[in-house]
Amino acid sequence: MTLLAPLHGHHSTPLQRAATDGVAGAAAALALFRLPPGWTGWLLAPIAADWAGGSPANAARSTRRWRASRPRLRRGFHALHVAEIPVVWWLSPRPLVFQLLSLTLAAKLTVFELGTRSET
Repeated sequence: MTLLAPLHGHHSTPLQRAATDGVAGAAAALALFRLPPGWTGWLLAPIAADWAGGSPANAARSTRRWRASRPRLRRGFHALHVAEIPVVWWLSPRPLVFQLLSLTLAAKLTVFELGTRSET
């Protein structure tokens, strides 16, 4: 098991991994290069990568099966991501940044819920 196995799923295809990594990398790059210079971009980049990369990862059947087999994971998954919302709000230099990241998180959680329910 690799460090990214929970993000990618245990039996994801190379195309699924490339989609997840590509979207996550693009979100991190946008956070770093489009935000004003300073430490906030460096703190927002990993969160943006996680939230954006999670949508294609959660859409993968391998990830859905892995998470559906661990029902207690659902509460922790939601708690972790909801706890990050005030941090993102505090770090966001403009309301638009917070709104875009919030929409990204909403997409990730929706795909997670729909996918997990379809596998159970």
